[in-house]
Amino acid sequence: MDIFVIEDDLQFRSYFMDLLHTIHDPFLFPKWNIQAVTRIFSIEELEIKDDTLFFLDIDLKSSITGIDIGMEIRKRNSKCYIIYLTSFANFGRNMINANIYPAAYLLKTPNKDILASELLASLTSIQRDIQTKQKK
Repeated sequence: MDIFVIEDDLQFRSYFMDLLHTIHDPFLFPKWNIQAVTRIFSIEELEIKDDTLFFLDIDLKSSITGIDIGMEIRKRNSKCYIIYLTSFANFGRNMINANIYPAAYLLKTPNKDILASELLASLTSIQRDIQTKQKK
């Protein structure tokens, strides 16, 4: 599974990627390839498979937002997984209106236990979905 993290805050990106490595369960997710995408305009260069997972910051402090990137990802693959990371709890309607349908919406929090718990629950749900699709 390819996992791409698109987050402009270097400190949070490092914290979040460390958290991903910490909670990685090789039995639940045998093959993880985690990458930070630092050039948001290079999204066209990525191979997006049905089991690819994106973690997108909504507010990228750029002319392009995480919602814009989510719409582009959906144009290229409607089955991949998107989890939004944000400090703002009020962007859900924007994603629904843009037909992005993220797998989850996680609020950034300095409380590592809370974020790890929510992240693990989201990843477990995604893994179940992938396994169900593979059985069909």
